[in-house]
Amino acid sequence: MIHSARRRNKIISMRAQKGLATLLVAVVMLIVLAFITLYSNRAVFIEQKTTVNQIKKALAHEAAQSGLEQAFALLQDGNSAINYKKYFDNSSGSWRIKSAYDYTSRRNGNGSISDFSPLTGKDPMHTATLAAALIPSGTTGSSHQSFSVYLIDSPITSPRQFRLVSRGCSDSADCSQATAVIVQDFALGGKANPRCALDINGNVAIANNSSIHGYTSDTRSCGAHVGGNINDGGGNSGNRAPPNYDIDTCNHLGSCPAEPGLPSAERSPSTKSGDAFFESFFNATPATVKDASHVITGDVSTQAAFESAINAAKAAGKQTLWISGNLTLPWGTNIGNLGYCSDVSSCKSNSVTVIVNGNFDFNGVMTMWGLLYVRGSTNVQATAGALNITGAMAFEGSLAANASLRVNADDNVINGQAEYSSPKAVEQSWRDF
Repeated sequence: MIHSARRRNKIISMRAQKGLATLLVAVVMLIVLAFITLYSNRAVFIEQKTTVNQIKKALAHEAAQSGLEQAFALLQDGNSAINYKKYFDNSSGSWRIKSAYDYTSRRNGNGSISDFSPLTGKDPMHTATLAAALIPSGTTGSSHQSFSVYLIDSPITSPRQFRLVSRGCSDSADCSQATAVIVQDFALGGKANPRCALDINGNVAIANNSSIHGYTSDTRSCGAHVGGNINDGGGNSGNRAPPNYDIDTCNHLGSCPAEPGLPSAERSPSTKSGDAFFESFFNATPATVKDASHVITGDVSTQAAFESAINAAKAAGKQTLWISGNLTLPWGTNIGNLGYCSDVSSCKSNSVTVIVNGNFDFNGVMTMWGLLYVRGSTNVQATAGALNITGAMAFEGSLAANASLRVNADDNVINGQAEYSSPKAVEQSWRDF
């Protein structure tokens, strides 16, 4: 009996030990499972939070892009009360951001803006709050996207460019959830504002008895300017005209200097060439002016073809004719009163701007109201005639002349020319941050 009782107690004790071990294993397994569950939930939470952040970032980027597009639409609008004229001024002859909208002082090393806090006396160009966005529940702040667009000078200064900085927010309350910044450069052209009646950027080779006069206006004291050397073909060259011909700056009232030769102030060496000289004349890039012009592809070689091109430009509603090749007006050419006008209003309708992208060869008679600009070389051999321009004329290259050439700076004509000011995005300047 005693042995049977001991055996039963031993069996019970072993079973109790096994139960306890099983219980401990189960508890450990439950703890491990709990940790696995908690880790899985943490991973899901992190993934959800990452997804929400990605959505917010995408919404902010979307708002910034929307701001950029709306700002461009405003700049290009036909209403001068809201387009580029509201934000820019060119009273000095070149376009500048008006002080009330100029955030250039906040431009950072990346060419963007990092400090968007308000500036005293200045406003963003454009701000808006967009429609409610689908942001996952449980997040704080408003569900409305918003943007603010700022104007700064682009770090690119040649050619002159401006920059839109668009800051997009996923929420409209305080932009605390997610932000994105997009920048885009654009060029803004202007109106031709020649410094001189006649501006010859290169060298001048001139024959005996030739007469080249540039007459000043009320607002332009420079009648004629030569940037290179003057040569009479007989070994005489230098900073002043030899005595057997004259290149003069003349008073707009009609008087010319008693002595031939330019005043020293009008013999300053050229500091610009090519596109830079073009932009100093037109306050716009060649591409901007060409886009706003009636373009003739190739050469124009007769008076009839030239007059036909002028008429085609007017029919197309364009005041500027761009000849992609050379312009040749041969011996016998006789064009009178081309673009005649008497005040700013009539000059806007009648006068013309002719840009020759190649060379200009002239041998005849032409009287023109408008602007004549030649990018290549110019050869004027009007031995039996003359070239008379009321407005302004510029030669980007050299001039060879055996002729009478007279240019009268006329403010009505110059102020009546077309504006080349439609804002145009600069390719490959879009960046996001």
